[in-house]
Amino acid sequence: MTFACPNRDDDGRCRMLDTLCVPGRPGCVQEGTATFALDVETRIRMAEEQAALLEAKKKSALRRR
Repeated sequence: MTFACPNRDDDGRCRMLDTLCVPGRPGCVQEGTATFALDVETRIRMAEEQAALLEAKKKSALRRR
């Protein structure tokens, strides 16, 4: 997926909504301007699951030190 958004920070978060960046989510500046293969609820759930996995990996790595 390629897109540009002035509200997306380097960590993949939306500065405007203060949450994970998921293009087209409610409140997003791109809401209603594009068509996506998956509905927004599915993409939000997938992004949250991925973020939780990354957080768990970080915590696991810190415990091993």
